[in-house]
Amino acid sequence: MISGFVFHPRLRGGPVPALLAAGDEVRASHGVSAKCAELLDRGRTADALDERTRTLGASIKKLVDERAAWGAHNRRTAAELLGQEGLSA
Repeated sequence: MISGFVFHPRLRGGPVPALLAAGDEVRASHGVSAKCAELLDRGRTADALDERTRTLGASIKKLVDERAAWGAHNRRTAAELLGQEGLSA
């Protein structure tokens, strides 16, 4: 599970109090949504990590989808394989 291992560097008093004291922008930059922060504040760490996992998973999926060309043709053409790149189809 990635969601519990992205806090760095060590924070005085631990990551939870530091995140709860931080602003929304700082929390968001660490993958901590408002819902996740609320769960942490209530002491529901496991639920907060589940929420953070969903948040990070959605962010990673979005990033990969934006940069991947899933339908792109990435194989060499027959002309390229034959060393005849100048041929037209």
